[in-house]
Amino acid sequence: MDQLEERIRKVILKVIVETVLMAVIIVAMFYLATVLL
Repeated sequence: MDQLEERIRKVILKVIVETVLMAVIIVAMFYLATVLL
């Protein structure tokens, strides 16, 4: 049970990190587009 919980936590953390990275990339692209155009 503890192993399963640990695995689920790792998966959730991974998903959160990936989501944050995507958001950062999108914001950076919008920022660059605004600055360049």
